[in-house]
Amino acid sequence: MEKPIKFSIENKSFVRALKTATRVINRKNAQPILGNVKLSWGDGALMMTSGNSEAFIAQPLQDFVVIEGPASWSVCCSPDMLIRALGEIGDRRLTVTIDQQQMLMHVDYTLTEATGGHFSLPAEGADEYPEPAQVLPIGDAQPTEFLLPASWLLKEVVNARASVGNDDLRPVMNNVCLDADQEGLNLVATDGHTLYTTRYEWGMGNPDGPFIRTGEPRKVLLDKQILGALSDAFRQDGDITIRSNGHLVALTAQGGIMVTCVCCETKYPNWRSVIPSKEVMPYEVTIEARALIAALRRVSPFSDDSSNLVRLTFDGNRLTLVADDVDFSRTASEDVLLLSNSLPKPLTVGLKNSWFTAMLQVAAKTDNVILRVADPSRPVLIHPEDRNDATTALVMPMLLNG
Repeated sequence: MEKPIKFSIENKSFVRALKTATRVINRKNAQPILGNVKLSWGDGALMMTSGNSEAFIAQPLQDFVVIEGPASWSVCCSPDMLIRALGEIGDRRLTVTIDQQQMLMHVDYTLTEATGGHFSLPAEGADEYPEPAQVLPIGDAQPTEFLLPASWLLKEVVNARASVGNDDLRPVMNNVCLDADQEGLNLVATDGHTLYTTRYEWGMGNPDGPFIRTGEPRKVLLDKQILGALSDAFRQDGDITIRSNGHLVALTAQGGIMVTCVCCETKYPNWRSVIPSKEVMPYEVTIEARALIAALRRVSPFSDDSSNLVRLTFDGNRLTLVADDVDFSRTASEDVLLLSNSLPKPLTVGLKNSWFTAMLQVAAKTDNVILRVADPSRPVLIHPEDRNDATTALVMPMLLNG
């Protein structure tokens, strides 16, 4: 007769791990068991694993004590039922008992000295649960491996999501690209209408050696399905080790948490060629970011619902924003003061408000932003006023009639 499995765990950390786990669980799975999380014990670690056919999260649980059970075990259960049941218990300690004969999970908790509760739910064996794939060498080629500060990566992935595509015909656009070289990397996202890029500088003079620790320079693609999971899975402190062989990417943090995902193997676009040079777009205007974003929010409700077009006219020390919808006889305009303007004559460009506002928000890392412009047919580039910040946001123009 198999021993019952029994452990205690702090409720909040357990629920937090369950919610993180659901980030990569699909509603429909080719393997029904992937609708569950797997709990496993071995080598002194209590692990929770979740995933789908392309991505997995393996996270060591915290604040637990194993009370009894075999030396190693694994079992699957539904995260949705547990989250609903535990969501209102608060900061309490749980006692979890798994009956391997009847395949039931029993959860007991104490609310006060005199009150508590208990519930049970089905469990199932984990023999059919697939193991996350490992990033291995391909032939003689070693996987590319490098480290990034968690705080930098998590912040910039959030910024880049504004430009990640949602295109089934061009799935490569649905990724954030980490374009790594020996001195650092460029983080890039584009959907064909907007582009966001920034750079992390490591520098060849770093005492820890070159940025890429093993393997060759590579474009590592992070699919949008795991982007939302990263902020849940990783803390802001410490470093994240990224390892990829071109087919699979694994992100690992101190403490053993790991996120793995199958890479899109389509070649990422030459994003550098999309950004016009200063010779092509020599003119710059400087403007207060918050004032511009607020003005856009005030005039944009009056734009055409189908195009969301806003016209921007740069003239002297003013930027005039105009939005209108002739079919419904509505119009709005507002002037915003420019802090500087190198344009030799007035210029009007048309931009989709939602694209422009989103790019302003992610590029405004300083109080003021620099807009680089040339003519109505070229994109608008947005930079922080700090020239040492490599962030660039790009918005493609819209056709102006008349």
